[in-house]
Amino acid sequence: MLKQEIIYNGVSYYWSALQDSEHPDMIIDMPDHEIYVQIVVNKQDKAHNERFAKGNEKCPISQSTAYEVIKAVVEQNYIETYKDSDVGLIFDAQFNLIEN
Repeated sequence: MLKQEIIYNGVSYYWSALQDSEHPDMIIDMPDHEIYVQIVVNKQDKAHNERFAKGNEKCPISQSTAYEVIKAVVEQNYIETYKDSDVGLIFDAQFNLIEN
């Protein structure tokens, strides 16, 4: 799994993604915990995801989707809320939380 960095509001967040089911799974690596996110692929990322399935992309989601997920997780305070939780978050294609 390729770990990548996104800077949001001056803070570095490291993330990686994999796909072993219908929807990609994203892991946000924090210094003292991880946050698990499942993402419903939007139309824009569907082509990216298809290229990943063919071996033409290194990650099942685009950098822009990862940025939007991190933005939603930070702005909705899930960074701290899910610090001690093994429960994952599921976001819809518009980056709204649909299940936790």
